[in-house]
Amino acid sequence: MRMKKLLSRMLLVAAGLCVGANASWADVPTYTWDFTDTETWTTAKVSTGSAVTLNPSGETPGDGEYGVTFKFTENMGIVGIVSTSRTNNTSGLWWEKSTNAYGSTENNYVSIVIPAGFKVTVSPFATSSRTLKYTLDGGTTTTEHKSTDAITYKNETENSVTLIAYAKNPDASYYNIGITSIVLEDLSAAASHQWSATAVIKNMETAIDSWTGDTYQEGETYTVWAKKVITYNNQYYELDDDNFTGNAATFSTTMGSDDYEHTISYTLKTDIVYFTDGSDATATGCSVSEHNDAEGGNTGYWINTNMVNTDISAGIYQVQLCNYSQNGNNGRAIGVFLDDTSVGSFAATYKTEQSVYFTAPSDGNLKIYGTASSNKATNNVDYVIIRKTADLPSTEKIQVTSADYATYVSDYNLDFSEATTKAYKVNVASKGIATLEEVEQVPAKTPVLLYCAGGNGEGEEITVITTAPEAVSDNDLVPGTGAAVETVDGDYTNMILNNVNGIGFYFAAGQTVAANRAYLHIATSLAPSAKSQSRRMVMVFAGDATAISETPSLKNGVQNAVYNMQGQRFGKPQKGLYIVKGKKVIMN
Repeated sequence: MRMKKLLSRMLLVAAGLCVGANASWADVPTYTWDFTDTETWTTAKVSTGSAVTLNPSGETPGDGEYGVTFKFTENMGIVGIVSTSRTNNTSGLWWEKSTNAYGSTENNYVSIVIPAGFKVTVSPFATSSRTLKYTLDGGTTTTEHKSTDAITYKNETENSVTLIAYAKNPDASYYNIGITSIVLEDLSAAASHQWSATAVIKNMETAIDSWTGDTYQEGETYTVWAKKVITYNNQYYELDDDNFTGNAATFSTTMGSDDYEHTISYTLKTDIVYFTDGSDATATGCSVSEHNDAEGGNTGYWINTNMVNTDISAGIYQVQLCNYSQNGNNGRAIGVFLDDTSVGSFAATYKTEQSVYFTAPSDGNLKIYGTASSNKATNNVDYVIIRKTADLPSTEKIQVTSADYATYVSDYNLDFSEATTKAYKVNVASKGIATLEEVEQVPAKTPVLLYCAGGNGEGEEITVITTAPEAVSDNDLVPGTGAAVETVDGDYTNMILNNVNGIGFYFAAGQTVAANRAYLHIATSLAPSAKSQSRRMVMVFAGDATAISETPSLKNGVQNAVYNMQGQRFGKPQKGLYIVKGKKVIMN
């Protein structure tokens, strides 16, 4: 009965692990400890405090059978062979932290003897990004694996090797670190081959690169990795092969007698302007699924140490990055900086490609580096691709309605010198008075107040320039974020452009300001005294000291006579630009 159950598990594992198996696979004996089999594996199988060796059927091994040894202390025992109390309800052998007792080679471990010519696969699970460690033959060197990645080891020596796996420092916030299965495969009798890959231009026979992988026995499942991007004749070619899906530049297949030579296709990509795989010439390059210490690659970057530092031309860009950590954890956040100003960031997400999009309004310098502050943690990347997706437009259409005014924040450097629409910075230096000063060339991301008498209809095309203008100083406008803006912000008051009793800046009162618009952010001591929603900021042109929030009184006759810009006198002026007492005034 025991051998019948063992044989059924061997066949089950062979079917589950093999991809594209050939006839030689049937000659590879396989032994599986399947801890998700709740009929065979129960809590009572392993008692705490002493080492217990069991075969795949959960019984003491007989002659010629293989066994796996388990040892757990009372402080960190097997709370349950089958996990039902955790959120993922995953079945398996699992650790739970208690009274600060962690796994080690002396306690709380699983020990596997790997005969010569055998391969072991330890498949773990976790509800968090905890890590499994393992040692070989009691050595002091430990290897760490992310707890959702399988531990694999092939014994190519002439003697048995012992692998000890245990949990790395689980804490009170992270439980459920465990193993779902252990598989031993006897590869000793199978023929072996080393796989190789040749990169070619798609639909052509032109070879542009080649590399080799490890040696595997026939019938053994192995992973083919490919470089994400290849540089050839000063041009970039991107992986374009149906075998590779999603973000993973790998695929699994089974070693056969004549199918270990792989041809991988690549396509010319003219939008790629920069690429790095964070590895040297001997590393595996851009393997998303399998990239770890054993395969070389980037050794990690300390916080604020550049992993990318390159000059780029003005344009619209996409940065693709795959984040990973040497010990298999999520790593740390990584920032993207254009001329030392943040334009985006990548989350600390293991083995996941992410993108940041930004506009470079002028030629500039792009840096990418880790931004985590704790323990100078390393930030590793599998690859970074920088694409210039478009050139800058020659103009940007900006609309000002019949209200005459609008706030605006552009992604581009803009030149208003020849435009009918004018741009102003706004400075509040005196209580209740906002001074407007014209700015002819506005740097990208700079908030301004626009004015165009009567509006500009469907919009005016404003010239985009690639030379960065001088930064605008003494400007109390700040860009909106698409979120609601409250009136009181600590020691500051926020006011937004509105048309309650005429156009002007009013107390924000929780209204939303779009990301391409702006609002006033001023010290509360400079805000208008009355906190009424109908109260607006008095606005004057720089040098004229002319309020444009109030209509001049006409009671004093000639003293306050109103003239248009052509010198014609008006008794009851309408909305527009006029001269009063020698000063320009805008009537609302």
